[in-house]
Amino acid sequence: MIVMADLTAPPWMPPTDTVEAVAAGAFWDAVAVPQHIGLNALEYLDRSSERRPGPIVWDSSILQPRIYFLIPVGTETTMWRHERRLSVGTYVALPGPTTVGPPGVYWLVPPSPEDPQALVDPATLRRALDRVRTETTGEYRPAGGRLQRMLVTSTQLAGGSCIICGETGRPMGAAGVVLVPADGSPEFDSWRAHDHVGFRV
Repeated sequence: MIVMADLTAPPWMPPTDTVEAVAAGAFWDAVAVPQHIGLNALEYLDRSSERRPGPIVWDSSILQPRIYFLIPVGTETTMWRHERRLSVGTYVALPGPTTVGPPGVYWLVPPSPEDPQALVDPATLRRALDRVRTETTGEYRPAGGRLQRMLVTSTQLAGGSCIICGETGRPMGAAGVVLVPADGSPEFDSWRAHDHVGFRV
């Protein structure tokens, strides 16, 4: 889910459209996960929060893109055994309030203009990540792109939702093939995607 940002912004957000390294552990901590896990977890968070899951950053500027969920400071560290938790002494690259699309570092979900201090609920995020890790992992090769591991949902396998963002509401085109090797399934050529300008594959 990508939503437009409002000019109302919390005090820790960079004031311009530049990307700045912001210290974790003061206003929020962060949980960092690989792109494919974060996008699938967002589907669960959307359903659990009426599409207001809290601030989430997508860093697509690196070789292995990552997603950062901003959570309350001091959340129990044992909750994040399989993820990287960033707190005091670490920094997270954050975009300005209107940077809500690729390329680079941008808000996948910007802070809510109605409640700029609201963060991602840790318990809900934990449930989302646990659920995602039980899904099937496939190997996906976009047309002309490099092979990457992705989480496979039944809707995506059937070509019913976007392989990049999981949404269904806009026209989609062919987006490469996927192989699910765990059960010997054949390749599927029905994976579909929206036109995500600047998406790195």
